[in-house]
Amino acid sequence: VHHLRLVSFFSACTFHIPAAMADDDAAAAFARRVSRHFSVVCFDLDQCAVRRHSRGRLLRTELSAFVDDVSPDFVRAVPALIEQGVRLAITTHSDLGQHCASKPRGDGPNAVVLGDDLVHEVLQRAVPDHAHEFFVVAWRPKSHNAQEMDLGKRRHVRTVAAFYGVSIEDCILFDDDVSNCALTDVSEGRKF
Repeated sequence: VHHLRLVSFFSACTFHIPAAMADDDAAAAFARRVSRHFSVVCFDLDQCAVRRHSRGRLLRTELSAFVDDVSPDFVRAVPALIEQGVRLAITTHSDLGQHCASKPRGDGPNAVVLGDDLVHEVLQRAVPDHAHEFFVVAWRPKSHNAQEMDLGKRRHVRTVAAFYGVSIEDCILFDDDVSNCALTDVSEGRKF
């Protein structure tokens, strides 16, 4: 699998960079470049698709403000990637298994939104015309006593590749966490 810290392409993530996608033309150029090398793009949710972190404790009452921080570059990139035939995924460590008495699931005032629920809410609100195009892997290794082969986003990307019927070398991971990228890099293959 290939990986890049998402900040290399999107200004709205952790750092500001001068080559940010300022318009749809830049998004189209980005998508063409990606499609020449990869058939699947995996985006991290927190601090990539969304410019802040949910921290595994986002109250449902705070969901609208969280979605307001979706990266405009992500929103521009999604249709451009789809137009190039690139398939999409969200890979996150937010996990429904994190729900507990102090993090209840539901719609009440203390309800916390996690995992697939969080991702689908964000996609439906941020890219409603394309939300159905995403495959979602919401799995937190720490919550499942993961083995080394499943650390970082290794399991996530393997699952995405299997879902789309491609090799992991056909996938690229955009993630703000260098350790996720390093742990996921299981191949020397092509570089973007």
